[in-house]
Amino acid sequence: MANKQVRMLTSMAGGNFSHAHGEVVSVESTIAMAWIAAGIAENVPTQKAAEADAKKQSERAANAEAENKTLRDKLAELTKANEILEQDKACLSKQVIPADELQSMKAAVAEVSVLHVANKNLSEQVAKAIEENAALTEENGELTAQVQALNAKLSEGKSPSLPLGDTKLTQE
Repeated sequence: MANKQVRMLTSMAGGNFSHAHGEVVSVESTIAMAWIAAGIAENVPTQKAAEADAKKQSERAANAEAENKTLRDKLAELTKANEILEQDKACLSKQVIPADELQSMKAAVAEVSVLHVANKNLSEQVAKAIEENAALTEENGELTAQVQALNAKLSEGKSPSLPLGDTKLTQE
């Protein structure tokens, strides 16, 4: 039967074996699956899976950054438009308007108010997208560092081990 590598989540010892918490051990696949199901061990991702996950995260971060730039550009345009509208609104509110023109001016002011609310909502969406991009960029940096560490250990002929409780690098 094929063996599988698992990382011990708890220490365990028997008559002819002893496994420490965090140790990567090779056991029969059926035993490995039972230990994983019982919560005593976790799957050890392969280098290929870790690299694929890091690549995916990097692509997501790049896409998020591009979308972020587009949203920032759009926000700048809308902010300029909003400033102009606010100036127009201020000018209009200072003018004395004949009664017959008053209705059309009130409609224009109402449209400016609607645009102002829409601009504010878009600004909030852009701020949220920027925060999400920053989180993805940070996560990508962490994953890249983990992949580099795994590559370094593999090139030294050592068995890679991830920090305990790290669930970011899992085989999908």
